[in-house]
Amino acid sequence: MNFYVYKYATCISAASSIVKKIEERGDEYIAKYLRFLSLGGSMSPLDSLAVAGIDLTKPNVIKDAIDDFEAAIKQFREIAGVDKK
Repeated sequence: MNFYVYKYATCISAASSIVKKIEERGDEYIAKYLRFLSLGGSMSPLDSLAVAGIDLTKPNVIKDAIDDFEAAIKQFREIAGVDKK
């Protein structure tokens, strides 16, 4: 149970990186992603993600997730008209 809550943060960060790679590389990356999915639980989570080109030991994965969250907040504020005067 220790650090259970951090699993959600790392999952969201990895997923954010995967989505970014799919958007940037399309079918080229999708093949890599499908390989990752096919592993199931046969490898450790870090090793499985490495197959997908995601390295959770590097800060860029977390930074990408934070950037995505920031963009979502900005979009919400624009839609909600929060920043309009």
